Amino acid sequence: MALGSTRGLVMEEVMRRVAILMVAGVGIGWMLTLALKEGDGLGGRDACRPRRCAVGGSDCGMIAVGVLVSVAPARRAATIDPMQALRNE
Repeated sequence: MALGSTRGLVMEEVMRRVAILMVAGVGIGWMLTLALKEGDGLGGRDACRPRRCAVGGSDCGMIAVGVLVSVAPARRAATIDPMQALRNE
């Protein structure tokens, strides 16, 4: 904000970073799950399609909750006095 950014842009940046980290974490988790699933003997097509949908839904829910929880820190970052932040740096 000391360099000309607005409160809205600061909040947007914090929320964007959280969303990117959440999506990356879930993506890495899915890749590891698929890699480890090959060794369990179930094969590619099994009768667990509803379970896969439930896991996908819970992952989307985790991303949504993570982004919603980041609103408070984003709001706090947007309300910091720019001069005080520069003094602390």
